[in-house]
Amino acid sequence: MQMDSHDAAEYISTRMEDYLRQTRSIDPSRRFRCLDADDPVKHAHGDRNPSMTFHKASGVCKCWACGSKYNIYTLIAKDYNLPTGASDHALFKKACEIFDIQLTPRDFKKTEEYKKKVEEEKGKHADFTGKYVNDDQAKVSDGSYSQEDLPDKTEYFERCTEALFKNQYALNYLHSRGLSDDTIRKCHLGYDGEFKPYERMKYPMRAIVIPRGNNRYTARNLSQTAGKAFRYISVGRFAPSGLENVQSGGKPVYIVEGEFDRAALTEVGRFAISLGGTESAAALAKYLSEHRPEGPIVLALDNDPPGQEATRKLRKMLEDEGIRVFVSRRHLPDIFFGAKDANDALLKDPEKLKESCPNSLEELESREKTFVRQKMKAAMR
Repeated sequence: MQMDSHDAAEYISTRMEDYLRQTRSIDPSRRFRCLDADDPVKHAHGDRNPSMTFHKASGVCKCWACGSKYNIYTLIAKDYNLPTGASDHALFKKACEIFDIQLTPRDFKKTEEYKKKVEEEKGKHADFTGKYVNDDQAKVSDGSYSQEDLPDKTEYFERCTEALFKNQYALNYLHSRGLSDDTIRKCHLGYDGEFKPYERMKYPMRAIVIPRGNNRYTARNLSQTAGKAFRYISVGRFAPSGLENVQSGGKPVYIVEGEFDRAALTEVGRFAISLGGTESAAALAKYLSEHRPEGPIVLALDNDPPGQEATRKLRKMLEDEGIRVFVSRRHLPDIFFGAKDANDALLKDPEKLKESCPNSLEELESREKTFVRQKMKAAMR
């Protein structure tokens, strides 16, 4: 595959799990023998009780006995006796060879054109607040944005989707979250390699673009070193996404918190709406009262205090409108079977996620009866 050096470095940094499996026959989901197990200074008995684990989010292996740590670059350096450091030319060249990457020069002309465009639009960018940004519309006095005032971004979203399927690193990121090309297109996900949310930012980001309607979106920064405040950036006010799924043909509609959770349920063939933040609960309830869903609603928000409060409010508001509501962990077993959220459940077991999310009112009612009966029996013991 062809990539510039920046994309290649980011891509390689995500391949530790595959490298362990293919070169060492290690299952990274379980504890394994330390990569320094043969060093008698670190392990006098060869690490007979495996002490090393792999942390997927950081891409780092750590031994809890001797303290050794390896990322993909330091492990390749160990395996091929090369100088350590991702910036070392020989090491980077070897990593590209291992993962069959052909380096291409960056398009500096395009970068300069982008910088020029930013300068021409100077003053149009709202300051980054840590909550949302918007580069097309001045912020109104109450800190929110009018849906009607924001310009249509449909063409931008289409360009981003087209760019996504030309960028292997961005596409691999979404595949690593369990999403197929079909789901990526259904959710209109895209890629912007020069995303710059506010003017004072020196360099643009490489980001996954997740539309919320036709004029708002969330950008997911692909940099693995990005701080929490720069990981997800909302352009325009937080708002639900996937509202078109209220037209479900009578099938259940699942309400989840994050956009990737909605994509995960789409992957297993379920209709889903992302709340886009628990503060959007009232706005979603109002929308559903005006555009009544064709099927029952299943609330499957995060099981933390904000998620529980949003669930309580949504359930009351929807039931007051006469909308049938089921709640995960209250009327039904935990549909994510102990996973943190829908996307985590998809990565653990796609078939189990599909089976645990009923796709008809009759199936929901049957699961509810069984679940309530089990709870009653448990309470009587």
